[in-house]
Amino acid sequence: AFGKKGWLRHALNVKRRTAFSQLDSEITSQLDLLLQFYNLARDADILDRLQAREYAVEAEVERQVAERKGLGEAVDAEALEKDCEFVRGIAVASGVSDAEFQEELSGLRSEMRDGFAST
Repeated sequence: AFGKKGWLRHALNVKRRTAFSQLDSEITSQLDLLLQFYNLARDADILDRLQAREYAVEAEVERQVAERKGLGEAVDAEALEKDCEFVRGIAVASGVSDAEFQEELSGLRSEMRDGFAST
């Protein structure tokens, strides 16, 4: 209220609150932008790691298939899935730990047992 005692102090306090509010919103928007850049960099790093592993697996499969073709062995999907050494070579090339490989192999064996039991 203009003209009442303390009106100037009140006006200055209102101006300060507005300035702090504006500063707060600018800081918040800059932090949001920083978070978006961080997420983009993290996603790119994850994508690079996944692609590198995927290519290692594909390269190993192609190498093993070419080697078996050269020896005249069967290279169809069923024959390759049943060959434990082939599967282990793929696991090693893709960086899968031995414990994870054994767990996956036991799951594959139980699926095969279930499949044979139903036929």
